[in-house]
Amino acid sequence: MRYLSEQKGVRVGKVVLVAPWINPDNNPASATADFFEFTIDPGFPARTAGTTVFVSQNDEPSVLKTVDTLRSVYDLDVREFADKGHFTLSALGTVQFPELLQAVTPAEPVRV
Repeated sequence: MRYLSEQKGVRVGKVVLVAPWINPDNNPASATADFFEFTIDPGFPARTAGTTVFVSQNDEPSVLKTVDTLRSVYDLDVREFADKGHFTLSALGTVQFPELLQAVTPAEPVRV
């Protein structure tokens, strides 16, 4: 997100954000706090082949706040789950994540 917000001339394929976090509370204790010092470009999704966000309602409050912030700026395809936590192996209970695979798999074969 930051890269595409700062590089307005760059176009990319699909973008999938899983449990995104952009330090919504500006927590200075975060080791990466300065990484999140950028202005979100509302035009970013238009320069992609689609932007999808995966979020679970039982994730950390700061992740839910991040998704709310992104929704206020972008028109995104948000896929909400009730019980996937932070989409880790322990939260999912499996290495299978078919919804993610479907989101990143092209509808038609890529020709080179």
